Amino acid sequence: MRRFVLLCALGTLAATAGSPARARGLDFGLRLAVPGSSSGDLKLACSSAAMCTSAGQSLTDDSGITLGADLLFPVTRSARVGLGLLYTPDTQLEDDGKTLTLGSDLLVQGVAEYLSPLSPAVDLVLRAQVGLHALMPGGDLGRGLDEDVSHCAASGCTVTRGNRYSLGYGFGPGLRIALDNVSLRADLIYQVVQFALEDLTWAGGGYSTSSKPVGTQSLTYRGHRLMLHLGVEFGR
Repeated sequence: MRRFVLLCALGTLAATAGSPARARGLDFGLRLAVPGSSSGDLKLACSSAAMCTSAGQSLTDDSGITLGADLLFPVTRSARVGLGLLYTPDTQLEDDGKTLTLGSDLLVQGVAEYLSPLSPAVDLVLRAQVGLHALMPGGDLGRGLDEDVSHCAASGCTVTRGNRYSLGYGFGPGLRIALDNVSLRADLIYQVVQFALEDLTWAGGGYSTSSKPVGTQSLTYRGHRLMLHLGVEFGR
């Protein structure tokens, strides 16, 4: 009988040692996202049809790598929630070989994950994320905004400057491999991206070729990023 109890105890310890660390507590993760297929549309919207000279065009999101961090804690054995950051230091678009540099962008987001065990040490992860996406203008976009300011000083319009804010969200599957207090991550994330690149406002007059325009003109990019996220998590 004692031998049977001892064998059961050893079996329990072995199962516990080999099980994923998903329910232990707070997890801090670091991420490196490698860009894949990413594209979108550039659209010009105007309050008056006479102010628009282009209907828009399709572009490729040619941004570089993205750096990220997560802070996640369990709410059940199979579910985690928390906060995440994704920072892209080189945000740019490409059109027929011509590159438009936009600056950099930062996504501050809430994260929810569902974990389903595939083996004692491997979890399938379903991830959803949503938050505030900020574009910090620089490069070609920053220089273009400076030119808009000079143009508006002569034509009587105003330019919206500073960071651009929008709603960003994404989702995708992944794998999590538990190794004691460290876990390895690989996720394929589809991320929706939207930035207001340019906003001009004219007041007074009425639009015609002989008077100053009235109304607004905005240039917006809306697209997606499909990225492979590779990372490591440290559990408490």
